[in-house]
Amino acid sequence: MRELVATNGRPGVQSPYDSILSGIELWNEMDPNHEFSAFTSLAQVRRFLEQADVVHRQYLAACETEAQRIEEARKARREIERERAAQKRRAVRAVDRIQFAPPPIPGTEDIVPITSLDELRHEGHEQQNCVGIYYARVLSGEFYAYRVLRPERATLMLIYCDDGCWLRNQLETRGNTRVQPATAAHVDAWLSAHRLSI
Repeated sequence: MRELVATNGRPGVQSPYDSILSGIELWNEMDPNHEFSAFTSLAQVRRFLEQADVVHRQYLAACETEAQRIEEARKARREIERERAAQKRRAVRAVDRIQFAPPPIPGTEDIVPITSLDELRHEGHEQQNCVGIYYARVLSGEFYAYRVLRPERATLMLIYCDDGCWLRNQLETRGNTRVQPATAAHVDAWLSAHRLSI
């Protein structure tokens, strides 16, 4: 007790009470459930503070190491996500470049074959129709798509029949609207010229 009284109130010297509080604050930051025993001497208070300081430094170093590990893991995840996104973009570009088989009927200035998935998707977007969903059937040789430019803008789908002929399956303008009779006659004349079924 005399040690405590002797150090209390000396200028520039932290009181044992304040020292103990500082040590307890350090321990509480690391372990809020830490149990403390009574202090019987200043030497015990000093040892308590030294131990709290050492353990607190180790705790801060461990926190910093963990924070670095978490940040490195986040960076690694972001890099993996960037690479996956890049692979997906490359795959989409590769799919878009897929070329279809040569058209079953040669095109004209007015009736133009759609020869790739990218063109098929563009046609669907431009004409506001679902022609793009037929890409697998075009690839399999069951369907073939054409862009009709005149006498009016339309999308033409031909379907391959069991008898070996290509039949007009769909012929519609923007938004799946029925074509004018002149457009249907123009397309049918083109099909007839190639001796294929209408």
